[in-house]
Amino acid sequence: MKPATKIAMILLTLVALAHLWRLVMGVPVVIGGDVAALSDLVGGGAVGRGGWVVPMWVSVFGAIVPGGLAFMMYKEHSWRDFGDRPSLSLRPRRFTREVSGVH
Repeated sequence: MKPATKIAMILLTLVALAHLWRLVMGVPVVIGGDVAALSDLVGGGAVGRGGWVVPMWVSVFGAIVPGGLAFMMYKEHSWRDFGDRPSLSLRPRRFTREVSGVH
């Protein structure tokens, strides 16, 4: 696996794990707000003064999409190692039949 592919796979995995962590722990995220807006949100006060509160369902897609891409990168790597990668070529393969004892 090329280094850039490995780095991308690791970063996508970390993004997916961060979104899963947010879903499990219920961590609120406010974009464009200040620290007071986040503390008000956690404390049950006003919802995000001047900011946008990111809904939890966004993290569902934030976990599935990068996680799926990282998994596909991993599978592509494992197919290359073992030679089991399915061919997407439209050209027919040439098969040669070996018969023992005949040259």
